[in-house]
Amino acid sequence: MRVMINQAQRLTEQLLALCNAELPGKPATVSLKNDLHFNHAVAPCPLVIPIQAVLSATLPTVADPSAISKHQPFAHEQPAIHSRLSIPR
Repeated sequence: MRVMINQAQRLTEQLLALCNAELPGKPATVSLKNDLHFNHAVAPCPLVIPIQAVLSATLPTVADPSAISKHQPFAHEQPAIHSRLSIPR
């Protein structure tokens, strides 16, 4: 449990630093490592990142009782940080 708490603290510190980072102008691309000084050593991290999309339940689209009984209101895959990502703009 101590390891998971330490991972959570390191990840939280890195994400908070990303939120507070300032970029001069509006660059077309941003490097997490070079521009924002993000430490990729915090990944992989087994912690689930709670975002609105996975916290919102969905309703079944049909009123069929068999469809309702099999309906999964929440996403099966929780978002987590696994490694370096390249996000297109």
